Amino acid sequence: MRTILASSLLMLSVSSFAHEPYVAPLAYNTSQTQVAIVSGYAEEALNSEYALKDAKFEIISPNNDKNLIEPESKLGSTTVFDLKLPEAGTYTVKTSATYLLKYVQDQKEWKMFFDMPADQAPKKAERDYVIPADLKAKKYTPIEVKREWTLFTYVSKEKIPQSKQCQRLFKLSF
Repeated sequence: MRTILASSLLMLSVSSFAHEPYVAPLAYNTSQTQVAIVSGYAEEALNSEYALKDAKFEIISPNNDKNLIEPESKLGSTTVFDLKLPEAGTYTVKTSATYLLKYVQDQKEWKMFFDMPADQAPKKAERDYVIPADLKAKKYTPIEVKREWTLFTYVSKEKIPQSKQCQRLFKLSF
C-alpha cells in the first residue's frame, strides 16, 4: 500500500512541480577543442532559474573512457563547465538530480505541503498546495517523496579532413 501511495504521489508531483532539470551543450556538433555544458532547473528550455547544486557529471569519451567532473561554477541560476574534446567522436554527459517534496492529506485529497507563513502565501483558493495555517485544527504528518531524474546529453566532435585543416591553416579557398 505504501508503494502505491508513493507512486501516486510521484505522479502528482510531475504535474505540480513546474521546474524541470536539464543538461545541454551550447553546441551539439562542433569541431572545437571544448564546449560549454549548462544545466539547471527551468520552466522553459535553457531558461534556467536555479542551478543543479552539488552536481557531478559523468563523461564518457568516444573510446569509452569515463571521467567525473564536479563543476566549480558558483552561479545561483545555472551550473556551467567546459567539456574538453581532445578527440573526434561522440561524448556522453550524464548527471542526476533529486528534489524532496512533502505531501499531506487535506479533506481526503493529497496535496503538496510547503512550510511557509500564511502572510507569504496566496489565498488558499488561488493555490494547489497547503501550508501549516491551512491545517491548524488538524493533526498532520507530512509524507516525504524524493523525486529523481537521470539526465543525459551528447556532444559530437567532428573530425576535420586534412584538406580542410590546410585550408584553415593557410586560409585557402577553392
